[in-house]
Amino acid sequence: MWIVVLGIWVVVFVVFQFMKLVQKNGFAKHLPLLNPAYPLLGNGLMFLGKPDHEKFLNLRKLTSIDYPLTRFYLGPRVMIGTTEPEIAQQILTDPAWMDKPFIYEFFELPYGLLTSKYDIWKSHRKALSPAFNMKILHSFIPVFQQFSQKLVDRLAAHPEGTTIDIDADVTTCSLEIVLLTTFGFDSSVIHECKKIGSSIERFFHLISRRVMNVHHYNDFIYRWTEDYKQRESLRAYLDNWAKFLLNGVAHRYDTRSTEPKDDVDVRKPKIFVDELYTNKMIKFTDKELMDHSITMVGAGTDTSSNSVAFTLLSLGMYPEVQQRVYEEVMRVYPTDESEFTPESLKKLEYMEMVIKETLRLFPVGPLILRQSVTDSTIAGLFIPKGNIFGIDIFNMHRRKDIYGEDADQFNPERFSPERSKDRNPFSFLAFSGGARGCLGIRYAMISMKIMVAYMVKNFVIKSKLKNEDLRFKFDIILRVQNGYMVQLEKRNKTL
Repeated sequence: MWIVVLGIWVVVFVVFQFMKLVQKNGFAKHLPLLNPAYPLLGNGLMFLGKPDHEKFLNLRKLTSIDYPLTRFYLGPRVMIGTTEPEIAQQILTDPAWMDKPFIYEFFELPYGLLTSKYDIWKSHRKALSPAFNMKILHSFIPVFQQFSQKLVDRLAAHPEGTTIDIDADVTTCSLEIVLLTTFGFDSSVIHECKKIGSSIERFFHLISRRVMNVHHYNDFIYRWTEDYKQRESLRAYLDNWAKFLLNGVAHRYDTRSTEPKDDVDVRKPKIFVDELYTNKMIKFTDKELMDHSITMVGAGTDTSSNSVAFTLLSLGMYPEVQQRVYEEVMRVYPTDESEFTPESLKKLEYMEMVIKETLRLFPVGPLILRQSVTDSTIAGLFIPKGNIFGIDIFNMHRRKDIYGEDADQFNPERFSPERSKDRNPFSFLAFSGGARGCLGIRYAMISMKIMVAYMVKNFVIKSKLKNEDLRFKFDIILRVQNGYMVQLEKRNKTL
């Protein structure tokens, strides 16, 4: 008898929770919805058991409906989506939408700048911003050059003309740069950079797999999966590396105090690790140090390397564009002894257009999610506190009404001053936007320009791939499923 009573109570509880959820999601019920969508699973069956490239295609469909606002469901949670720059601007600049939703908790980095909740992010961002001032970034130029040359030397060891996936070597280069510029760690003393880079990529991929499998949102269920075991193993490996980095520099700081020492010039620029240990605003705990370290190494490596890999692949697919970039580089840096300076980097105007066009078609983060901390009204829709909004950057960047009828094609001239001047700045969100935009945007652009300059000065980059051949897979960052496959030939350095 008690089993029957218990069963009735379970059914009543489930029905009650379902009705409560329906009522909570009711504010969006009139918005267009892509089918199939089911109770509890939402649009989850569009991703469950599907290959990676099909998951990505289905993700694009969720907000591709020609309507300012759409709705979709990851599990039972309703999410509002848009590809409208004006709406994106409101979301990314309104203090009501500064929080990150529950999905970011899957990283288990509650203090990292990319994943932390708003209250934590606000104080930590302010404390760490000085590490990204222009004086420090310009001091890194010799480091960017050093490892860009090392990348060239490493790639020159491949037999000329063989097809390689450029991503692995570029990732190693980006990691070497990040380790030295943020932790002062010389990676030449270790031989694990390639393994660390691949571990970061695999760790992010496992997080994205969890996002796309709504039945894995429950921690109890997820802990029984093979993905969880792999993630824990990778996380332990990355944690050990973060501890190694921190232990390697901790001896420089006798005490972690917010009070400046008498013999230290507090106005002197500090690299990231210095700000962590000697910050005048916050005395970071050991856990906070770990989270910031993993975030900086992981995000700084993966995003920069992915952007460069896409740029080099694009140059290989469009030889006429590559030739123009090469000619510009040779005008600015005609010899191997030519000096890279902040002023000379500004002269690489066409290269910057190429990089931006690459990031338009292949944005590192194809989707931004935000959660509201108060009630809000967006495009006439009242959205109660605690709901989630998605900005589909990939689809926005390919809108024909913004970028022309050939928006799916590669054309750097879209970012010429003439064609860009009247465009809403929030129609290009390769580095996100607003207050929670990428803190390292200037760091990334300087390092990318130098790496690309070294590559085109030393190699003719070719690729048998075409734009229409590329198949993408959903990940925390955008990736090519069939690899960044190029062929390299040594360059005869003449104009």
